[in-house]
Amino acid sequence: SPGRAGAREGRRERVWSERSSSEGSSSEESDGERSTGTQAQSQYGRFADSEEMKNELLDFGAQRTNNPSWRVMPSARQMRHSGRHDLANAVVRYGGSETVAARFEMLSSEEFGYYQEFLGMLRELREYNTRVGTPGQMPSLKELRSEGRQDLARLLVKHGGQNVLAARLDLDLARKRKPFLYWGKFDLDFAIEMLEVAQDLALRVGENKRIVMPSVEQLEALDRQDLAKQVEEYGGRMDVARRLGMDCD
Repeated sequence: SPGRAGAREGRRERVWSERSSSEGSSSEESDGERSTGTQAQSQYGRFADSEEMKNELLDFGAQRTNNPSWRVMPSARQMRHSGRHDLANAVVRYGGSETVAARFEMLSSEEFGYYQEFLGMLRELREYNTRVGTPGQMPSLKELRSEGRQDLARLLVKHGGQNVLAARLDLDLARKRKPFLYWGKFDLDFAIEMLEVAQDLALRVGENKRIVMPSVEQLEALDRQDLAKQVEEYGGRMDVARRLGMDCD
């Protein structure tokens, strides 16, 4: 009948319409997949030129710290958090953070982080002693915790404990130090200044490739004859480096 014929024709049109729509969608998906694949391949091969990659890493650090001379290898977490997955993936392809840092003469983020933390701890310790009126003293962990400075107490433990640090920095303890924990004369202010100079030299292109104990020549070139004199006073470059946890070269 005419009614049935019309219904069949209507069903045919719907089937063809759905099929065409499905094919169009599949075509668009295929095009999208090809586009995504092309982009991924482009991103993967983007840093085939190592010099380009080095410049990208240096630019990333300079922009992140607002310091154009910054040359510390960024961590994978920092790069991914900033949306630079391309750069983080390229570091993995080039052999990992330490390999890339050595190849491009950058400071490893682990080494730099360690010295930053140690230097920060010494500054906090000096500030604490100044505030409570006990310069030249190593506070006990119990005292720090009672003052709400669990953060400083944790750092002291992490970096050797109060007894060893008191010996390294020549700080007095609440109880008398044992003979084997007396390393000779030293000064907390001097320790902080030396670490600051060593860090600054390591960040300068053409200077030290790592954070190492500055030489007398470097100190004199910086017009820091006062520090050079104290180095000799405290036993020489090797002894000072040992107290500060640095290598000499």
